[in-house]
Amino acid sequence: MTTNRRPAPIPVTIQLQRAFDCLQRGERTAAEAHCAALLKQQPEHPEALHLMGLLALQGKRLRKAVQLIGKSLALQPGNAVAHSNHAAALQALGDLPGALASYNNAIVYDPRFVEAHFNRGIVLGQLDRPQEAVDSFSRAVTLCPDFAAAYEQRGAALQRLEQWDAALASYDQALAHAPHNADVCVNRGVVLRALKRPQDALGSYERALALDPRHVPAHVNRGNVLRQLERWDEALASYQRALDVRPDCAEALCHRGNVYNETNRLDLAIAAYDAALALAPQYVEARCNRAVAHLLAGRLEQGWIDYEWRRKLRPRAFAVPLWRGRESLAGKTVLLHGEQGFGDTLQFCRYAPAVAALGARVILEVQAPLVTLLGSLDGVTAVLAQADALPPVDYHCPLMSLPFAFKTTLPSIPASPSYLTADTTKIAHWRAALGVAALPRIGLVWSGSDVENNNRRLRLADLIEFLPESYEYVCLQREICAEDAALLARHPRIREVSAHLHDFSDTAALCATLDRVVSIDTGVAHLAAALGRPTAILLPFSPDWRWLLERSDSPWYPSVTLYRQAQLGDWSAALAGLRDSLLARDPLLARRHLPPPR
Repeated sequence: MTTNRRPAPIPVTIQLQRAFDCLQRGERTAAEAHCAALLKQQPEHPEALHLMGLLALQGKRLRKAVQLIGKSLALQPGNAVAHSNHAAALQALGDLPGALASYNNAIVYDPRFVEAHFNRGIVLGQLDRPQEAVDSFSRAVTLCPDFAAAYEQRGAALQRLEQWDAALASYDQALAHAPHNADVCVNRGVVLRALKRPQDALGSYERALALDPRHVPAHVNRGNVLRQLERWDEALASYQRALDVRPDCAEALCHRGNVYNETNRLDLAIAAYDAALALAPQYVEARCNRAVAHLLAGRLEQGWIDYEWRRKLRPRAFAVPLWRGRESLAGKTVLLHGEQGFGDTLQFCRYAPAVAALGARVILEVQAPLVTLLGSLDGVTAVLAQADALPPVDYHCPLMSLPFAFKTTLPSIPASPSYLTADTTKIAHWRAALGVAALPRIGLVWSGSDVENNNRRLRLADLIEFLPESYEYVCLQREICAEDAALLARHPRIREVSAHLHDFSDTAALCATLDRVVSIDTGVAHLAAALGRPTAILLPFSPDWRWLLERSDSPWYPSVTLYRQAQLGDWSAALAGLRDSLLARDPLLARRHLPPPR
């Protein structure tokens, strides 16, 4: 007699091993079948639940993965690998705090779990906690000294912290262990540019391209550093190579526009920005740079529209709405706030009286060194420093958005002869300190605070060669480098008073005692012009947009005369024009210049 008996179930350990073997071979369907059979025998088997969760994770069934691995961990909480896989599923779902907690648990149960430290660093970076990410990647490379990806990610986190030297060292360690990684070469180049080593950055980008000639970011970044080095044609060629590989690279188009912008080929610049924005309409940098091209060309109405996009680069939240020029301001309080450099604030604070004329109570928030000076501005109820607490207001508006709000065109620029005044007590102080003038006095500014910006820097030695001897000169700069200080010591007819210039109200009073101010494009140039002082401004070949092109006057400032470079980087024509102008005004008709330094 025979009996029908079911075959004996495969032992759990064998089913589990078969599932693992199938998983190793990439046979996910078979692995799932083995796990399902095992769970049918033991529904609470933690390893089978974990394995089923891992298979769900690999199949992008993320919520199922979280559920299954979570159930496994409830049964077997000490499984570090399961905690790590649970974290990976949560990370993929966008639950970064949950993922971090699970990676932390994995490390608690296995402090030497290298991958958990590494992935924890990735999550910390995504949570914008770069210093903690650095610590996590450092732990990973301590445990595994040849972990190239951990060095790379640590370099990226250090880069975000602007710890440039440390970032460079980490990228170098990544390349020592994985020398064929073009991405690391590109990131290393970005760091070298930040360290003001453009030639070395260029070499790093070219190393990336030797590894991968079709690496689009390498072509774009190479173009950027060539642009910085003013190797314009080579920069354009590099951007074109990026576009040959990826014709829809909006970034390459935008930067090509920058080359044209910086070489005064404005129509070509605008066409390049238009092409970039056709591909990426929300591309803020392209919008802002197109604005600059339109403004520099004098097409203000088009320029102001795009220029509003700059606010997305440094967003600032307010509890009150932005005033756009349409809303009634009768009986309302408006906060007008500075947002960029001193010159920008000094130029656009001119609109405050027009806002007050609409019936508004105007509160002005500006950089601290401008607070005292701007108290003289008509129509302003109060002037606050940027760190001060704000009073209740009904609207806010950045100062540089006021031309847009007032629909300013070239003919409608509010260009009164002067709109700021200096303190009379401080003026009297400076007149006494300087003494009676034997000759007309000229104030000088030859370098801005950003000494790396060639557009805002002129060698004092070069300027001196073009200064007529029949004037007295006063240095209006607060920051003077050691080289210039030594040169000033050899030219006693240039008075150096920087120790007594505490804020812009001091500089304004000093300017008020002078016959003329000569400056490169700095805040002092705007200050002198806003005071209505005769002001000569030395401009680079590609000037800031507010000075327009091919004109010697400014629609913003009636008292300004502009002296421009005729060629990129060559100040000689501008300085010769300045010299001739000063000689023409020289009451003694002298033709002598300050002697060269000995």
